[in-house]
Amino acid sequence: MNTARHKPSHALLREPLFRFRLIVLIAVTALFTLILYPNLMVTKLAYTVGDVAEKDIKAPKDFLVEDQTATDIKRLQAVQDVLTVYDNDTDLVNRLVQMVDGTFADMRALRQAAAERRSPAHGAAATPPAEDTRTGLATSAEEARKAFEDKLGIRVGKGAFPALEAEGFSKHIADAIGEILQKTLESGIVASKDVMLKDFEKGIILREVRTKDERVVRDARQFYGLDQAKALVRSIGQPALRDLDYAMANLVVDLSQRLIQPNITLNRNETEDRKHRAASEIKPVLYRVKAGEMLLREGERVADLHMLKLRALESQTKPEQFFLGTLGTAAVIFSLIAVIYLLFLERGLRQSQTPAKDILLMACMFLFFQLLAQALSSFLELVFRNSHYAIPVWTAVFAVPLVAAPMTICVFLGLPAALPFAVVTAFGAALALGNSLPMCVYYLVTGSMGAYWIRNCRERKVFVTAGAKTGLLSVILAAAAGCFLQEFSWTGLLWSSVFAFLGGIGSGVVTGGIVPLTEIAFGYTTDITLLELANLDRPILRQLMMEAPGTYHHSVIVGSMAEAAAAEIDECDITLKDIHRIAASFNTILNGIHHHRIEYVEHRAAAGENGKGRPHHGHSDRQSPKASQDLPEKDSAGSPNPFRRLKAS
Repeated sequence: MNTARHKPSHALLREPLFRFRLIVLIAVTALFTLILYPNLMVTKLAYTVGDVAEKDIKAPKDFLVEDQTATDIKRLQAVQDVLTVYDNDTDLVNRLVQMVDGTFADMRALRQAAAERRSPAHGAAATPPAEDTRTGLATSAEEARKAFEDKLGIRVGKGAFPALEAEGFSKHIADAIGEILQKTLESGIVASKDVMLKDFEKGIILREVRTKDERVVRDARQFYGLDQAKALVRSIGQPALRDLDYAMANLVVDLSQRLIQPNITLNRNETEDRKHRAASEIKPVLYRVKAGEMLLREGERVADLHMLKLRALESQTKPEQFFLGTLGTAAVIFSLIAVIYLLFLERGLRQSQTPAKDILLMACMFLFFQLLAQALSSFLELVFRNSHYAIPVWTAVFAVPLVAAPMTICVFLGLPAALPFAVVTAFGAALALGNSLPMCVYYLVTGSMGAYWIRNCRERKVFVTAGAKTGLLSVILAAAAGCFLQEFSWTGLLWSSVFAFLGGIGSGVVTGGIVPLTEIAFGYTTDITLLELANLDRPILRQLMMEAPGTYHHSVIVGSMAEAAAAEIDECDITLKDIHRIAASFNTILNGIHHHRIEYVEHRAAAGENGKGRPHHGHSDRQSPKASQDLPEKDSAGSPNPFRRLKAS
């Protein structure tokens, strides 16, 4: 049972490799978070209208900007559509008629009380009071006129009151005034008809004061203005004036004109309240700014529209939300890398001779290609927006050679390490592109297949071949991604196919260019380098063939055996101990041959194996077996001759 995985945490922390892996994981998480959120390191610049932008500012996410002009236009239209509210006091005519009848009745009662006080039945013993406390009416003529005016609410001429008094405040006169008022107010009277006619086209709302019922009136000409109503009193009241003499008829008309009041009045407060509610119910007109859209370009003068977008972005990007989003992204990428490593990479790296270097290589490749993808996609989007051709901006991501990352890892660490690495790379690209699921699937499939097609890379042309295959696969996946994103069009399909194929070819080319640099930087040796070292034009191999052809032939045979054994190891289930034992055996043989050849060349003259001054052509027939066995015990450096130990074994 393997107990290495069940070590306590304090014991793991003491292991240098574990500490190194933990440091690399934290560093990768932090640096990748900075790549996604560069504003953590860059100070935000405050602009005002008229300033010159110092750098490009792009929208980090989708957000909404209020179109203030369009919003104001819609609110103004909503306010203009509100109908003016007028109150219709239908009870006004009844109150006026009752007031007239009551006033005339009080005047008649006052006259009757005064007549009773002047009658002989009361005699001199009666003390005439100044005012009748029971009725509350004045006794003198002047006080009676003032009381009459106060009750009616109008001014009555000095000649009119004696005329009414002479008629005894006849009920017939009161009924005539009431009939005129009722017929006049029945049609509706407004204080200012000119104001109402301004709303003639859209109409008004006529609201009953008592019942609060409302109705829309489109024709305002049916109502009388106050002056118009007064002018029409004589013609409207002609039937009621038929039984009165001319002087009394004129008096009735005058009193009716004075008593007429508008029963339709403008309710300004209610109208303003309705306009305010209508304006507040209009939602702001918003237009969407998409992620990656250029808000402000370097060298451009800041205008009001730029400030509107910047303020909208600042208002929607709160510091706590930004911090939580950054923290969540870091936690997700940390967990993903840790799980992928524990499930798929730990076993393979445990068998590696240089696990720390392998981990560092994968970390550097991941960060480098994520940064390259961010920079290249932003640059291509900027170029496409300024291009004279109608190139959809969303197709720029397909030209990014992100597939080169798992292809490079496959060249150095093999396919088992490249496939999990492709998962992490695809997930990181999806986060960088706004949590896009189609892009995650796109880079996962192309990265995995690109690594698969380059797994047996022994020639330089394999890079281009694998890139071409990846490009063809990318064309199909790009079309599927466009359909998923609902961006499908023939123009978009054409450009996405072109960029996807170029991205696949570019991935192969980038891999071919970055592999030699990685070999130099990290000290790796690929199969291509080994084949280049086996070139027969190299001086060391030409010297070996000329001076020791037998040893050269023996080395070729042993190399072929080692290659066949390696092929069998790939196909068969051979344990790690078997591999170590086979490798140790071949290492012993090769070391013995190597040291034998060196000692043989150094001591050729001393041993006299082929004679002085004669070129060496392998084991000569002139040399006896005894002389061949009499090799020096030690080499020129004083170390034991390994070839003698090899022969003895």
